[in-house]
Amino acid sequence: MDSGAFPRAVSRRQYDLVIFDLDGVLTDTAALHARAWTALFDRFLTDRGLGPPFDPELDYRRYVDGRPRLDGIRSFLAARRIAVEPETLDRLAAEKNATFRSLLEAEGVPLLPVNIAFLRQVRAAGFRTAVVSASRNAPAILEAAGLLEAVDTLISGVTSAQEGLAGKPAPDTFLAAAARLGIEPSRAVVVEDAEAGVEAARAGGFGLVIGIAGRGGPAAVGAALAQRGADLVVDDLSEVAVRAAGQDAAALRPVTELPSALEGIEALRATAGKRSFAFFLDYDGTLTGIVERPDLAVLAPEMRTVLTNLASRFTVAVVSGRGLEDVRKLVGVPGLIYAGSHGFEIEGPAGLSVQAEHGTDYLPALDAIEAALRSGLEPLAGALVERKRFSVAVHYRLVAPDDQPRFEEVVDGVLAAHPEFRKGLGKKVYELQPDIEWDKGRAVRWVIDALRLDLREVLPIYIGDDVTDEDAFRALADDGLGILVRDGAAARTAARYTLASPEEVGRFFALLLERDA
Repeated sequence: MDSGAFPRAVSRRQYDLVIFDLDGVLTDTAALHARAWTALFDRFLTDRGLGPPFDPELDYRRYVDGRPRLDGIRSFLAARRIAVEPETLDRLAAEKNATFRSLLEAEGVPLLPVNIAFLRQVRAAGFRTAVVSASRNAPAILEAAGLLEAVDTLISGVTSAQEGLAGKPAPDTFLAAAARLGIEPSRAVVVEDAEAGVEAARAGGFGLVIGIAGRGGPAAVGAALAQRGADLVVDDLSEVAVRAAGQDAAALRPVTELPSALEGIEALRATAGKRSFAFFLDYDGTLTGIVERPDLAVLAPEMRTVLTNLASRFTVAVVSGRGLEDVRKLVGVPGLIYAGSHGFEIEGPAGLSVQAEHGTDYLPALDAIEAALRSGLEPLAGALVERKRFSVAVHYRLVAPDDQPRFEEVVDGVLAAHPEFRKGLGKKVYELQPDIEWDKGRAVRWVIDALRLDLREVLPIYIGDDVTDEDAFRALADDGLGILVRDGAAARTAARYTLASPEEVGRFFALLLERDA
């Protein structure tokens, strides 16, 4: 499948458990099962003078794949409007199993090495793992494949019979696996190749459902998996990355190698698929150009119009290092979400509001830092101290090069007196803010959670130009994407697309709105 530029990944930040189907996912016994079912039903249909013969592709996937053996027989016979006695069902089930075991003994367990490598990757990354299979032969197959040690729990056809669990497409077997390990379904990933399995995982409310279409198969297979509820459809699991706990989720890429969001807008739309968008936008350098003084960064009327139109169709948030009141006044578009001071203060429609819980504790120290900076930098021409509610920005764009070492010396001296603060670097500006775990990336995730955005239905996109925006690019590495407004300063970035200027940002939005109309 074409994965586009969207980084498909399972991350320990989002999930704790990965549940695998067996046949067609870890082993290629699905092909043996299909042959056994074909032999069984063709013999049965021929003996009764019925037709057409069993289709090992279409009939197998539609009626028997992923289902308990008896359920598969009932499903196929019901589709053909064939009624049989219960003892005939039992006989057919026994014949199918005997044929399958004979094929397995003769040919061994065919493995899918790429998907097995993914299983071992998620184990190494700290995920719990489970196998859920309708097959009563699952324990023997896993043992023969040498995979039992890589699985924390197994729900097989035998388990289902013993515990009275309904088979797929009911979610019972998947839910039982998660319950055994004490993990909520929303924190679990299910990997399936069968339509019934995908349907079961979706019905169980699992956090991510990955459908495996198989390489070289018909496109209709992937389409059917998506229709049944797969969040991702891939040829195999080599297309899905694994992120360990605490791992930097976003690999940095050279800016020069990234595609233009304008030129790649169709690929970006293909990445979104049927999902809508949610846009998170920096202000300075993204919606307006970089200017000598912050008060000169005025939003162009054309950009304000584009933002107004954008907000009429999508969720739009402006996430800025400026103070909340400042950025809200500069943008001036109602209905947007505004996050000021790098997300320390957030307000939006329907009473959406937050101020970083511990930020107010630092206000007295910020007053002292502001006073010390104004006093220390007063002799340096061009130095500008900008007080925000939860930080102090000190600009040196207009400071003479010979005076910049002294400028930094003053800033570092003030910072040394307040070790509870950190110094962030922007474009010709230092930002002194409380040294707590909060940044633009965390602010974006907070807004996503507060708005209850379902990321199976919405693709979040962050657009920014500065070092501080990299936190947001990284925060969306697993389930969104970033667009860097490049100015030649950054060499590597966690973003996946670029735009050349605020003017290109406006054209990108206009083109997106035009094609979405």
